[in-house]
Amino acid sequence: TPGGRHADNATENKLICFADGSYIELIAFLSSPPPSNHWWGLKPYGIIDFAFTTTNASAFTNYETVSQRLKDIKWEDGE
Repeated sequence: TPGGRHADNATENKLICFADGSYIELIAFLSSPPPSNHWWGLKPYGIIDFAFTTTNASAFTNYETVSQRLKDIKWEDGE
């Protein structure tokens, strides 16, 4: 989807939508460098945050697994 600007006027988004109703939201800063007072502004490049919901009773385990896999990624500067 085309997405748009967020109310904070610091970020904008695009959505990658899937047939089952799930989606990935890509967020980017409108300025470079990112504002240092934004909660994501001082984070390193790469995946800096994520959220998901599930009806599965093991949601916490799913969260921990995804979180650890993201921490294990070796990002190069600028990725």
